[in-house]
Amino acid sequence: MRRHWEINKTMDPGCTNLLIDRILEVIDPYIYGGKMCGAGGGGFMEVIAREKGMGVEIERILTQ
Repeated sequence: MRRHWEINKTMDPGCTNLLIDRILEVIDPYIYGGKMCGAGGGGFMEVIAREKGMGVEIERILTQ
């Protein structure tokens, strides 16, 4: 997933922005990879957590 996101950004640099990049940077120690999914102008972020239940910790970090 991480590699696919890097390819997406290379093919279309407009698919990301500073906020998206920063979110992925902050949660990087807790995930195997992540990317934006969905159609242009909307969508969602998908990540694969390193451990079961890690979503709670990721949510705590992002709400700080």
